[in-house]
Amino acid sequence: MQNLKLQFVYQNLSQEQKQGIIKLWTSSGVLPQNEALRRVEQVSTLVLFGSEIVGVSTAYTAELKVLNESYFFIRAFIKEEYRGSLALRTKLMQLNFFELKKSYAQEAKGIVLELENQKLAHLGEHTNYMTKRGYTYAGKSERALQLWYVKFDEPEGIFINL
Repeated sequence: MQNLKLQFVYQNLSQEQKQGIIKLWTSSGVLPQNEALRRVEQVSTLVLFGSEIVGVSTAYTAELKVLNESYFFIRAFIKEEYRGSLALRTKLMQLNFFELKKSYAQEAKGIVLELENQKLAHLGEHTNYMTKRGYTYAGKSERALQLWYVKFDEPEGIFINL
């Protein structure tokens, strides 16, 4: 994992961390300033290289329409030079799952991924990559992207026995 460290920070960010996250998003061209200011409140996990923030995941609650239940929708951005580690992605999702389940399960039934990454979308659509990891296909989002979920009370794959 290239000496990367994960830190769960949902609803517990310092002003310095917020500024670092906004800078990460805007300097990478991922989000405009106004959207970065809004989304910084959704940050759940930091990806750190030393003390530098090189990636984040966000979590926000919304209804998964196919199940008529509230879920945490998870997104992630990691600087390109720190991407590519399957172990990092797995640990990031596990950390979000277990920490959100432990402290915020009353707010949602589980987690959902909306596959914005084309490589993951291809794997999700054409292989058993997502199902082997414990995700269940939920259909397409309003943006026509694949939605995959894991329930807190029925975990499978990478989300069990940890």
